[in-house]
Amino acid sequence: MIASPKSVGQILLVDDDELICRSLRHYLVTRGYRVDVAADAAAADALMLASSYSVIVVDPYLTAGVHRDNAELLERVCELQSGATIIVVTSYDSPALQQIAAKCGVVALLSKPQSVVSLERHIRAAMPPHAAPSTSEQNVVSTHPSAWKDRQ
Repeated sequence: MIASPKSVGQILLVDDDELICRSLRHYLVTRGYRVDVAADAAAADALMLASSYSVIVVDPYLTAGVHRDNAELLERVCELQSGATIIVVTSYDSPALQQIAAKCGVVALLSKPQSVVSLERHIRAAMPPHAAPSTSEQNVVSTHPSAWKDRQ
């Protein structure tokens, strides 16, 4: 059973890597989370202005965006979503990014690549207790063939 949308916190994924976003979104949705995805800074701005998020997972260095050199996107996330818990996932760690992350209260600064399982653990830890889906609310699908016989 998937948790009702009112009982689960909203997650925003901001990354221009379509495969990462699609895989992580699918994984999180099947576990009862509500997830929005933004592939660029303009889409992230629009979503952040329209909704409140419990957790934001962001790669502050979008390759096609203007934020590549100075992590401006991360500062914008902090400005627009001051109540959200922020997780940074990037291939471009630097002392400047670490300073901005500390200033914004980022709870995790992770290097790419990260597995969806690892990212979900960080998201669950960052999610307010009332907002995370409980284990019993998760729609867990087994990939092991022995589990399929009961569904045929």
